[in-house]
Amino acid sequence: MGYKYEFVFLNNWNTKVVDLDAGRIDLIWNGMTITDELKESILISDPYMRNQQVLVAPNATIGDYTDLASLLNAGSIAVETGSAAELAVKAIPGIDTSKVRPVQSQARALMEVGARTADIAVIDYTMASSMTGEGTSYADISYKDVGFEEEEYGIGLRKSDSAFLEKINQKIAEYKSNGYLDSLYQKYFG
Repeated sequence: MGYKYEFVFLNNWNTKVVDLDAGRIDLIWNGMTITDELKESILISDPYMRNQQVLVAPNATIGDYTDLASLLNAGSIAVETGSAAELAVKAIPGIDTSKVRPVQSQARALMEVGARTADIAVIDYTMASSMTGEGTSYADISYKDVGFEEEEYGIGLRKSDSAFLEKINQKIAEYKSNGYLDSLYQKYFG
């Protein structure tokens, strides 16, 4: 699109809107799940990808979890603070929220399971599929769909950036219509 860019690591995903509004970043584009709450605070692009939260657990215990209700039996659940996973887990009927352990990042949630300091984690499918299983640092950990709702990823912008949002949405529409977005998904997750 002709813009110069710099990738910026956010130390706390929970402050992404504050970082955006303060000008520390210009876009939120790291697997941001579109929610009604975010729509109140920022502009959000048309969806560019579908995702889902999944359960991550050691291979030896992953069979203990079959659906959302089975997460009630976990002793501790690591989730990224301020993430779609945290919201989804805390919305499970009957969940003991004192068992939900928000941590700094999805990577940290996965590390907690690897170190056995959390029984399970709930993270994005995109992260789980690339970071667990044979050939990864977490070969003894797997992921599983236990019934979380499907989500959509969008790009977050400041409320004042409506012209930029229009350009981004045009590019997303182009990439959807010419199959480019689908080819990227198939390459990395298919």
